[in-house]
Amino acid sequence: MPLFPGADFEVSAPLKTTLDDSDCLLGVDSAEALFRITKANLLAALTSSRSGGMSDPYFSDVVLLTHFDSLVDVTGKTLTLGGDAQIISSDKKYGNGCLLLDGSGDYLALPNHVDFDFSTGLDFTIECYVKLASMSSGFKAITARSVVNSDSTFNLDINNATIRLTGWYTTYISVPHGMAVGNWYYIAVKREGNVLSLFIDAVLKGSFTGSTNFPNTNTFTFGGDPLSGAVATLDGKIDEVRITKRARTISQIPSIPFPNN
Repeated sequence: MPLFPGADFEVSAPLKTTLDDSDCLLGVDSAEALFRITKANLLAALTSSRSGGMSDPYFSDVVLLTHFDSLVDVTGKTLTLGGDAQIISSDKKYGNGCLLLDGSGDYLALPNHVDFDFSTGLDFTIECYVKLASMSSGFKAITARSVVNSDSTFNLDINNATIRLTGWYTTYISVPHGMAVGNWYYIAVKREGNVLSLFIDAVLKGSFTGSTNFPNTNTFTFGGDPLSGAVATLDGKIDEVRITKRARTISQIPSIPFPNN
């Protein structure tokens, strides 16, 4: 099909309905000079470096948002690295960094805060991207808040076949995950009313209907569960962590970083 109709030149090309990360778009600037822009740069421009452009209609309900650009999240909360967890600038999903975990005692700890109170009757959504470097038969924590001998425990963990959401005594959701080592996956858990739902790449994997209570007790972590020790630590990377005190619609994999406004 012809590109740039009405211009004094014509280029024919097949029509694409999706873009690969390596694709570029061609354009003409105000001086009629031809230029190209990559998919990544286009998305960055649309969000104006995550400070403008695309916005989140539920941003006022966001209680944690980190792109792992630093150890202070967008809401001003200070995050703590446990073990020898690191923020690295390579191989991230979006932004300037991601959390690197080596599978041996590493984790990210959130400050104890009323914002992380998920008591009965309070809706919430927890989202992040995960890239596994290895898998084993033992379960590794994606996110956790363990309370000894109490189903106030909230633990989302994964092994080489199964992803599950559990309390101390109860398994709410336990399903095959189909994830592979070396790929980024968008993972979300939400509670809406009395229904807990678990998603991988915006596909509903499992749900639980019933009363659940996850109050603000004990440290809330990502990538490991300090109460379970080094054996529960994820081997891989985590990026773009967002917690919202509302039940979001999880219908597609986000194509841009989570907005800052």
